Amino acid sequence: MYVAPSGTKSWRLKYRFQGREKLLTFGTYPQLSLKEAREACAAAKKQLGGVSTRPCRKRSLPALGKTRLRP
Repeated sequence: MYVAPSGTKSWRLKYRFQGREKLLTFGTYPQLSLKEAREACAAAKKQLGGVSTRPCRKRSLPALGKTRLRP
């Protein structure tokens, strides 16, 4: 669920396709119930097939102790 600054609530699915993040919106709450949103999400994931719907991992930064700063 996404809540906009205006207060509008909508059901969304973020996924990555060809290295780019995409966003699919199913509808607004309460017009679309949680059950209906879950069914729509499951159907969309089936259509997307092997496309990643998991959140991206955060990249680890090098430890500051291992780098030297020059004046």
